[in-house]
Amino acid sequence: MTSLALMGPHQLDFESVETKVPRIRPGVYALGHLDYRSNFYLTKIGRFDADMQSGLKELIGTSAYFKYLATDTSRAAFENECRLYHEFSLASSFHPVRSENKAWTCPYCRIVESVVRGAG
Repeated sequence: MTSLALMGPHQLDFESVETKVPRIRPGVYALGHLDYRSNFYLTKIGRFDADMQSGLKELIGTSAYFKYLATDTSRAAFENECRLYHEFSLASSFHPVRSENKAWTCPYCRIVESVVRGAG
């Protein structure tokens, strides 16, 4: 599995989110920090099913930098979040859950979560 081409890293601040992230688009994100060589170190992954820009604005102050990938659909955001989860296996994260009223399965492990999340 090749890594997703996430855009960034960008500072997680209002100006960067406002100018770099498309409005009213679903997508996935990665939060993290940079080392002294400007290498990005991932600390958290997630997704927004409807408006990634607004969602990232709510995360300002939780991390120093972010990367993102806008998607055309919330299902694509879910599948890309699953991909990031399986690729990086962060100890601090849980397997992505499907959106409410969706029968999606993870394309990598075929898990169907009994827990669902609301639109975000």
